[in-house]
Amino acid sequence: MIRLFKSLITSSLVIVMISGCSDEIEKTTLTDEEKQKVIHIQNPFTDPVIKLSPVNSETPLVFGIQSCKVYEAKVIQGVIVEWELIIKPDFYPFGHRCTRQKMHLLKDDELFVETCTQAFGAGGGCITSGKYRTTDGIHWERESDSGEWEVYNKHNHSE
Repeated sequence: MIRLFKSLITSSLVIVMISGCSDEIEKTTLTDEEKQKVIHIQNPFTDPVIKLSPVNSETPLVFGIQSCKVYEAKVIQGVIVEWELIIKPDFYPFGHRCTRQKMHLLKDDELFVETCTQAFGAGGGCITSGKYRTTDGIHWERESDSGEWEVYNKHNHSE
């Protein structure tokens, strides 16, 4: 599990985290560096985060994607305090990089994720890839090589 939030810098940082608002961050006496840390914890991704509102949950779930890895926000009192790795590319023993990643909501609040990694120096296809979906953020499915959706255990990963 990624620990982006390890300790609070000052008591004023607690106030900023509870507010969760960048306008409020600007009003504090935090240094510019401290302000950037708070903003970075809220959304450390280059792509936009996605909010999923499961039918049987009062609290929406927030997901982010970076380097073909999917993270779920851990939220306390409406504030993101850390990001947990829930999906990552399959193991590949040689150098590779993420060449394609997509994450978006489909109809009926279904979160869909697609990833592709490619070996360094290789042209063409993906060496590891995956298509994943969930409607509740708890139960995930992964598309098999035959095109069937199979249960996927999202909690097998560590960074």
